[in-house]
Amino acid sequence: VYLFEWDGLDAQLHGRAALGNPFSLLATGTFGFLANVAGLGVVQHGGAVTLTTLSLLKNGVVIALAVAAYGDPVTVRAVAGYTVATYGFVLYQEARAKAAAAAAAAVFGNGLGGAGMGGGGGGIVEGGVGLVGGN
Repeated sequence: VYLFEWDGLDAQLHGRAALGNPFSLLATGTFGFLANVAGLGVVQHGGAVTLTTLSLLKNGVVIALAVAAYGDPVTVRAVAGYTVATYGFVLYQEARAKAAAAAAAAVFGNGLGGAGMGGGGGGIVEGGVGLVGGN
């Protein structure tokens, strides 16, 4: 940033604006820090998908508030694009969840869980020797 925008950063107006209202600068930095901490908490407890979903919802709310508060114009094309992107993300997550469920069912369906455990039937066979149940 310093390399490309030094003239803008060096302007005295910017320094006076920051020093003239230090509470605003402090509040912005504090809220930015808290937003990052909250994001880390969401990732830790809910996963990256939850963070991405919440981010999409937050962006929708921010856009709606900007339109309501400032009268920013929003084209049908922009609304359609955001809707398609959000819906595509939801479909992608659904497909990933189904693929994970199918993979788990394939593993458990091969005798690693359920009725195949220790009952003499099923089991994974490796080199002709049953690892679970049976042999």
